[in-house]
Amino acid sequence: MDGPGNCCDGDPCTSYYTRMTNDTSINGTQYKRVENTSDSLMNTWTLAGFMREEGQKVYFRKKNNDSDCLLYDFGCSVGDTLNLDCSCLYNYKFRVDSMKYLPVMEKSRKHIYLTYLINDSINGSVETWIDGIGSTNGILNGGGGNNCMIGFYERLLCCFKENRKIYNVSGCDVCYIGIPNGNSKYEYPSSNSNLKLYPNPASDYIYIETADISQEVYIEILSPAGIIECTERIANCRERIDIGNLRRGIYIIRISDKDGYTYSKFIKL
Repeated sequence: MDGPGNCCDGDPCTSYYTRMTNDTSINGTQYKRVENTSDSLMNTWTLAGFMREEGQKVYFRKKNNDSDCLLYDFGCSVGDTLNLDCSCLYNYKFRVDSMKYLPVMEKSRKHIYLTYLINDSINGSVETWIDGIGSTNGILNGGGGNNCMIGFYERLLCCFKENRKIYNVSGCDVCYIGIPNGNSKYEYPSSNSNLKLYPNPASDYIYIETADISQEVYIEILSPAGIIECTERIANCRERIDIGNLRRGIYIIRISDKDGYTYSKFIKL
């Protein structure tokens, strides 16, 4: 691919992943672990903090912090003023301006539109939440996370639940954008030149072609959360892999031999 379409609005950009993992207890309260990685192959994750839900409110506890902050309140009403203290802004006040239901990946979801307030007057910075997903600025950026950044902003490209894509930003056909090189092109996770994967996207089967299988070669399909969905031994230079039982979403192909690993990605329709 030559570039990420409208994902970056024409500006250089790169991506990271955020995931919620196993339950953990802190002082008797249950949370989900929240982890981030900028590794396109999702091999290495770092702890960002802990998240919990209480009714329609979502609280976040940053790592090394001893208290929660309010990240979202999906039960708010138009005209409410919300104190979203996960923000780095000094007074955390946001006004709920309006709400509407809009289609998101075959489902109608409530969209909540907020404005950041300074001294109870309009500042002009706006934010959008999507019920069941989060801020369009990024899952952990509810409450003006983008106002914390100087010279750039963050944008939610995709969201998955149980390996199924439930959100994709309009005008963008990828979920991960690699680090731009010196020519301002966009680099995607590269595959070995001896490895071919097609068709991509695919719904029922993918084909893997390798230049040499004189040694033992194994293929693994990993979900966006890093879970191994299947493992097979490649017996031919051209192998057909059945993906009909996989849920829709982006998957990682990991091929291993005595020399190490080769990676690629495909989209299951």
